Amino acid sequence: MVEASRSAHGYGFLAAYTFHMENDSEHASAPVSPAHRAAEQLAARRRMRELSETTTSPRAYALLTLSAALMTAVFVTVYLIAFTGHASGRNGNVYAGYSLFILPIVPELMFTGLLAGARERFSVRRRRGVAGVGTALVFAGFLVLLLLGISQIAYPWWINPVFGVVAFLLLGGPPLRRLVLERTQAGYASERRSSERWSSEPLSPGIRTMTALIGVYLGALAAMSSQPWFPYVGMAAVLVLVIWGLPFGLPRAGYEWGPLCWGAFGLSTAILFGLTLALMRTDWVTPTVAVITGIAIALVMIAASMAASLIDAPIAPARPGKG
Repeated sequence: MVEASRSAHGYGFLAAYTFHMENDSEHASAPVSPAHRAAEQLAARRRMRELSETTTSPRAYALLTLSAALMTAVFVTVYLIAFTGHASGRNGNVYAGYSLFILPIVPELMFTGLLAGARERFSVRRRRGVAGVGTALVFAGFLVLLLLGISQIAYPWWINPVFGVVAFLLLGGPPLRRLVLERTQAGYASERRSSERWSSEPLSPGIRTMTALIGVYLGALAAMSSQPWFPYVGMAAVLVLVIWGLPFGLPRAGYEWGPLCWGAFGLSTAILFGLTLALMRTDWVTPTVAVITGIAIALVMIAASMAASLIDAPIAPARPGKG
C-alpha cells in the first residue's frame, strides 16, 4: 500500500508538472499584442520609479543634509543681523556696506553646487515634501524680515536669531529625524552602519586643483573685503557660475569630497560669515586683519586638498623578496 501510494503521488506530480509546462509553452507561443507589451513596460517603469522614490538616503547624506540646514540657518541669521537696519560698515559708507552682501552669498552658492554632486554620489533622488515646504517657509520669512530691515521698519532684535533657530528646525527636521530613528531603532545592524560609513578618498588631479582654487577664491574675497574698491571685486562672483559647469567644477568636487574637504569648506564659510558680521557691525577689521583672514581661508582649503590626496591614498602592498 505504501509503495502504491508513493507511485500514485509520483505520477500525480509528474502529470501536474507536464500540464504546467504545456501551459507555459502555449503562453510562450501565443502572440503578444503591442498594447499588452506596452502595458507591461509601463508597469515595469512604474515599479522602478517607486523603488527609486522609496529608497532612503544613506546616513552620510543625512549628516550632510543636516549640515546644509545648519549652514543655511547661520547664513540667514548672519545676513539679517548684518544687513538689516543701518548697514553702514567701513566708516559709515552705506553703499560700500551693502556691497558686502556678496561675502556670505558666494559660499552659499558654492555649497548648492557641491551638494548637487554629493546627491549624485549617494544616488539620492530629490523629492518634494516636508523639506520643500520648510524651504518655502524659510525663504518667505527671510524675505519678509530682510525687506523690513532694509525699509528701516523696526522690529525686536531677537527675532533674527530666533528665526535662525526656526529655520534650522524646519530644514534640518527630516535628516535629524532619520538619524534619531536609526539610533533608536531596535535591531539596527552594525554591518549596515559600516556599509554606510563615509570616509575621505584620494581626489582626482582636477578636483584637487579645484579644491585649492575654491580656497584661493574665498580667501581673495576676504582679503580685499576691507578695501574701498571691494564692490568692483564683488562682481567677480560671477566666476561661481563659470566654475559650476566645468567638468571638474563644483558638482564634481562635491561628488569626490569626503568629510575632510567638507569640514574645511565649512570652516572657511564660518570664517567668512564671522568676517561679514565684524565688517558690518564693528571697526575691528583693518586691511591687515582682512588679509590675514583671507590667507587663513586659502590655507585651510589647500591643506584639505593635499591631505585628502596624500593621507588617505591607498598604500601599495610590498612585493615579496626573492629567495
